[in-house]
This record gives sequence, structure tokens and C-alpha cells, in this order.
Amino acid sequence: MDMGLKIVSCDNLRVALWLHTEQDPPAELWTSAIEQLSALKQELRGDVSSLRMLVITDGGAPNALQRSALFTQLLEGKVKSAVVTTVLANRFKRGIATAIFWLNPNFRAFGPDQLDQALAHLDLDGHGERLIEQLREVQRSVAPTKTLPMLSTGG
Repeated sequence: MDMGLKIVSCDNLRVALWLHTEQDPPAELWTSAIEQLSALKQELRGDVSSLRMLVITDGGAPNALQRSALFTQLLEGKVKSAVVTTVLANRFKRGIATAIFWLNPNFRAFGPDQLDQALAHLDLDGHGERLIEQLREVQRSVAPTKTLPMLSTGG
């Protein structure tokens, strides 16, 4: 698989942990992920203020329709989100990050050496090691990634 999603709890927050390879997510995996998040939104009675999204990617990213379905329609541009990736130097990938920011002003992009800053943006200080462990579990069902092994936290 080229993408995985796991939803975990951290204190009073729910965290959607995404792991992407270099490949963009295929439609069937994306649809399954959207269904999981839709069910979570129902569980939260429509209030997504306690939801956070942490994306670790080797460059795979949703297409324009997938981004719109997630950030505009489902999450209404209200969810704090962070992507950690090695490909921000790529103009095209930086353009995707900018497009996501337009759909969700609470979105930020970080390099692998900035995981602590990404977690701070998501109000997840102190949860880094646990979240990395959860992402390693996701890795078991996803093709090997380069970015995840590069991650570490300051504490």
C-alpha cells in the first residue's frame, strides 16, 4: 500500500496519523480514509476542533479533488494539520502545500528535523515518541518510507 491512516487519542485530542510513500494515494485508499474520518466527525458530533492531522510523507499527496473533499467538505478548513516531508524543496510539492494552506489556514509544512515544531503547531508537545511508535505500526502495512525513520523528538 502507498498510504496508511491511523486515528489515535492524545489527552483530549484525536489525531489522524497519515503515512504516505512517494506515490500519490490511490482513489480506493483515499475513499477508505475519508470514510474513517467521516465516521470520526460523526462521533465528535460534527465538532472537529479536537481533531489534529499529522502527515508523514515521502512526497505522495492527494490530488485537487481529494484535497477539496478532505479539507473543504469534510473538515471545513478548521483542523490543525501538519505535514512532515523531505520534498519541500520541490516546487511542485511546495505548490501542493500552498494549495492545502489555502483550503485550511491551520495547515503547516515542516522538514523531518522540525518534528517538534510540527507537534507544537498541533498542540501535541510531549507526545512525539508515542506518535512515532504509532506511525511505525502504520508502516507495517505501507510500502517502506524514507521520512519516518528520520524522525525524532527533543523529548
